[in-house]
Amino acid sequence: MNIQARLDHAAILANQGCPVHLALELLAPISETSTRRPMAFCALVDRSGSMSGEPLSEAKAACESIIRNLRSNDQFALVVFDQIAEVVLPMGTLTSKSAWNCFFSD
Repeated sequence: MNIQARLDHAAILANQGCPVHLALELLAPISETSTRRPMAFCALVDRSGSMSGEPLSEAKAACESIIRNLRSNDQFALVVFDQIAEVVLPMGTLTSKSAWNCFFSD
């Protein structure tokens, strides 16, 4: 697997507070078989006050995209956190692809 990390700043200055975003690109080798094994995916989402508005909306959209592309035998888990972490959907197959949405507060 090839993993590339990118920051949105070329340099980070000492003693200078500012938000820094990290993007990870994961590139797996092409499978040599035509069948895909079931996968398990866990999303960890910050729902604290700093994530309100657009950042939380984008995190929710990312979860929706993941869930929309899951196959019936894939598994999904959702962990949300603010001051504490909470497993709101333990790892398992989803019976409803929309039920997870209620675990966020905008």
